[in-house]
Amino acid sequence: MLDYHRAIASDPCKEPTMIRIIFSSLTLLLWLLPGNSGAAGEAIHLQLHVHPLPAPSHNAITLTVRDQRARTIPGLTVDGGAIRLDDDPATLLDQSATNALRQAGYRLVPKGNATGAHLAIALLKLTYRAHKRLMRTDIEATAELDISVAHDKRTLHKRFRAKSMHEVALTPSNAENTALLSEVLSHALEAAINDGEIRRAL
Repeated sequence: MLDYHRAIASDPCKEPTMIRIIFSSLTLLLWLLPGNSGAAGEAIHLQLHVHPLPAPSHNAITLTVRDQRARTIPGLTVDGGAIRLDDDPATLLDQSATNALRQAGYRLVPKGNATGAHLAIALLKLTYRAHKRLMRTDIEATAELDISVAHDKRTLHKRFRAKSMHEVALTPSNAENTALLSEVLSHALEAAINDGEIRRAL
């Protein structure tokens, strides 16, 4: 240790360089710590895109959509702020499912109609995680839907789960987070509507 201090003292030109190295290292370390940017929240405006297959029949369907998530906040940004949804996910799912079913060829009828099948969609999970690494960030989202079909005294019950992960820059943009959450929810809904068992039950 004494030799190290004597070497620094004997060459003053090295001291500023050493200070700059230490300062740069501390700055990077502090930046990498969670919550360093004030933990600002982030609003997400989901945009669902579902591509339905043609329906095997043109049966009448009633549709019910519910939000049954245990947590209404999908997750936290890399800075610790809460990600919140601008739109009610149940309303958005209802609109997207209605449009997709009509595009497929089904006939949507008012709730309470005694004829046709009843399709119930429940949103069980929509989560987001951001894992900051040295120079990149992994963002991950998961969506899970519970689907039930009641038709002719028979009931079919299935769950559909979609998960996706992307590697992005150190701080994911709002557009990247929005695209990821929209992607998994769209995929889960599309898988449910295009599922062979669901379609036969309808």
